[in-house]
Amino acid sequence: ELGCLFGTFVCGFVADRFGRKIPFYIGGLALVAGGFGIAFTDNFIALNVCRFVLGMARLALWVNGMVIGMEIVGPSKRVFVGIFMELSWCLGMLLLLIFTYFIRNWRYLEIALSVPSIFLLAYWWLIPESPRWLASKGREKEALQVLEKIAASNKTKLPEVDDVTSLLDADKCLSFKFIFTSRELIVRMLIIFSNMFVLCVIYYALILNITNLAGDIYINYLLSVIVETVGFGVPYFLLDRMGRKPVYCIAIMVAGFCCVISLVPDILGAPDWVVVTLSMIGRFCVCICYSVIYMFGAELFPTVIRGSAMGMGVTFSRIGGLLSPYLADVGILIGGRLENSLPLVVMGSPALVVGLFALWLPETMGTKLPETLDDVNNLHSKRGCFCCQKNKPDVRETIVNRNKDALASSPC
Repeated sequence: ELGCLFGTFVCGFVADRFGRKIPFYIGGLALVAGGFGIAFTDNFIALNVCRFVLGMARLALWVNGMVIGMEIVGPSKRVFVGIFMELSWCLGMLLLLIFTYFIRNWRYLEIALSVPSIFLLAYWWLIPESPRWLASKGREKEALQVLEKIAASNKTKLPEVDDVTSLLDADKCLSFKFIFTSRELIVRMLIIFSNMFVLCVIYYALILNITNLAGDIYINYLLSVIVETVGFGVPYFLLDRMGRKPVYCIAIMVAGFCCVISLVPDILGAPDWVVVTLSMIGRFCVCICYSVIYMFGAELFPTVIRGSAMGMGVTFSRIGGLLSPYLADVGILIGGRLENSLPLVVMGSPALVVGLFALWLPETMGTKLPETLDDVNNLHSKRGCFCCQKNKPDVRETIVNRNKDALASSPC
């Protein structure tokens, strides 16, 4: 977790300064080195150094992968990119379950888990730099080359433009300090960061709490993988219909509610499967939230500070990850009838609070990624009750988004 904490804090600023591609690829190299390093080390200090490197690598890949994915496709494809990334996490969890069941030697297990990361070394030639970031840094020629490649892969032609920034609406004047001069961005930052913190606490504490639940640990873990896969997949069918905010707010409220009411079955002496079921429902809803929050957050911040903002947000979430083992075992410390449900109550209560905070955020469904202060303010004007809120972009925005979809409907 310390590696994740350090990696997310640094990689966001590096991504905004040197581009999304460089920290992404460095993360891939570090993942290969750290994984194989753990398998072959005999020294405790070296083992922990490798684990630290793995933590940095994992989050560098995740944060920059999500940011570049959001920036390189049009509005209609952002949900697909975000959900696909989350489902890849579920595939990794399933492979981990299979490998750990059949490979009981931890060194061989680490080697088997590290081999797939070798393919990341080819990503330097497969993934282009974000054209939005290039344009925001004044590198219009390179941005235009990336857009031409994307247009060619979609069998379409790039419109005639004098300046590529007219396609991307990039603002070269903004910097990270801009986030602290805008009340709107400060509030967004605090809400997103607090939600990421609580989600990480609940997510990892629920995983760790599996060992405290009744039943076979492998069966419980398999159930959690199935629940997580469905939880990450369901938003694909909802986000472009209901919107980001209603899906997220409803899911986190239900997650918090299920965790809190798990106290009741323990008090009444209900069967263990009731608490297990409530835990799995909470896990399902948390996965829905995770599939939304990274995409939602990336859509709320301008391009030139998007990497830094998301990096700081994930940094706060990793602080929550550091606390999760202690919360998962709080029931063991107390003991008694509430041993299984008490951790769920402790985790669920903050979820209800931050879910209410999230109601303040604007809806981003169908909108272009913000590039300028005007874009930020336009999103601010779309804030409201999600049950009656509906984005209605003007004619110019509709045409721009349609052109971007035609140019950027595939990653390469």
